[in-house]
Amino acid sequence: MKNANTQLRQIILLVEMPRMIFPFARRILADVTRDGGFPPLLLEPVDFAALYQREAQRRAAAAQQPEASA
Repeated sequence: MKNANTQLRQIILLVEMPRMIFPFARRILADVTRDGGFPPLLLEPVDFAALYQREAQRRAAAAQQPEASA
């Protein structure tokens, strides 16, 4: 990460790391609720890349909006 530019760091931290960690967190949550005597709480899969792209597009549109009104 030391030699990565800002955009690459954001992608690693906001897309790749959650993508790797999410299945384990999902499994732990399901196991904990099941072990507590409840039906397992199953989270739907999340597409972190799509979320990142959507947020980047939203920010780009918000950044251009003040320029358009000027």
